[in-house]
Amino acid sequence: MENLIRALAERGFEVLVIRTTHDRLQIPAFYAVIPGAHFRERAVASSVGMFTARLITESFDPAPALRKLSALEKPCPDNIIPAFTGASCAMPWKTGKRP
Repeated sequence: MENLIRALAERGFEVLVIRTTHDRLQIPAFYAVIPGAHFRERAVASSVGMFTARLITESFDPAPALRKLSALEKPCPDNIIPAFTGASCAMPWKTGKRP
């Protein structure tokens, strides 16, 4: 990790390292943050579709978000990402309704 941080610094990137090691467990853990970098998903298999669907649900109220997600399904009807992500539009924090 030190080599990576050094290489980024040599290229002009500022790297902030935040220690998150649990005091009792003492398993080394940390976050490395590069200000201005776009960090979203941790999944190796993340995709443009997943990012797009997540941004839609985070940026729009439920009704317009569902319309936009529906438009994403048309070119790729077998892709479950729009339907899966669209389910979050019905969650209480999006609708304002209590469960």
